[in-house]
Amino acid sequence: MEEWRQDLTRLFEVMKKEGIIGSPLDARTLATAAMALFNGYNMQHYIDKGIGLMGMIGVFYELLQVKQPE
Repeated sequence: MEEWRQDLTRLFEVMKKEGIIGSPLDARTLATAAMALFNGYNMQHYIDKGIGLMGMIGVFYELLQVKQPE
């Protein structure tokens, strides 16, 4: 899990520097939150198949405040 967090942290740092991520949160916090979202949605989907992946992606985009290319 820590390797996953480190990889996501590095990725989010690059994305923040390139202006892709607009969230004011630091990259490690974003990585931790992303992992929690993924794990939580995965567990909920296991329990209730009606909880879909696309819902998670929307929440994830909101968390990161991803900026669409112009």
